[in-house]
Amino acid sequence: FDSISAGVSMHPSHDKLLAAAGEDEAAVLGLIQSPQLFLVEGEAGESVKIGGLSEKVLGDKLTVVEFPDMKHGWTMRGNLEDPDVTRDVLRAKELALQFFEKNLN
Repeated sequence: FDSISAGVSMHPSHDKLLAAAGEDEAAVLGLIQSPQLFLVEGEAGESVKIGGLSEKVLGDKLTVVEFPDMKHGWTMRGNLEDPDVTRDVLRAKELALQFFEKNLN
């Protein structure tokens, strides 16, 4: 993974996918070398939220921003007629762009 400079996960669900595949989440997270940004919806699993396993394993390589009013998938298929969804989609987009601007080589 040496060629990956940064990663953004909008509504990450790797915790559920890894569990379903019988994989150890902490071991997989431990392979990550580059800075990561998690944009997390309110109903997300605890391991991807602030203070969760992801933050414990990745430490200062991880930035977590929580969007408590959003449901899984809001950035890709959220109802943009809902002003709260529009607000958070625009915020997520801006955060992702800023993160990449800062971290891409």
